[in-house]
Amino acid sequence: MGYTPKIEDLEYKTPSPDGKIYVAFHQDGWDEVITIRDAKTDNEIHRIINHGDTPTSFKFTPDGKQLASYCPRNGFALWDVATGKLLLRMRPKKKP
Repeated sequence: MGYTPKIEDLEYKTPSPDGKIYVAFHQDGWDEVITIRDAKTDNEIHRIINHGDTPTSFKFTPDGKQLASYCPRNGFALWDVATGKLLLRMRPKKKP
């Protein structure tokens, strides 16, 4: 699984609506890594690598089943929280 960061080194800790999990971000060498973690144990549940750029924000859907992430260069991505799989990506339009 690569580098495992210390809990205090994680950035952008965003809790799910029910507070049972949270999403965090860290840099692992050249990889941009998003992790979904258990809020009680801090154990990693899913790891999402190569978001494409440093994500600057996260938001769970109200039911907590999906996670939206945003990075300026590559736009929005929608992830399935249960599997960690990418559901949708919306990239910004390129300037002519």
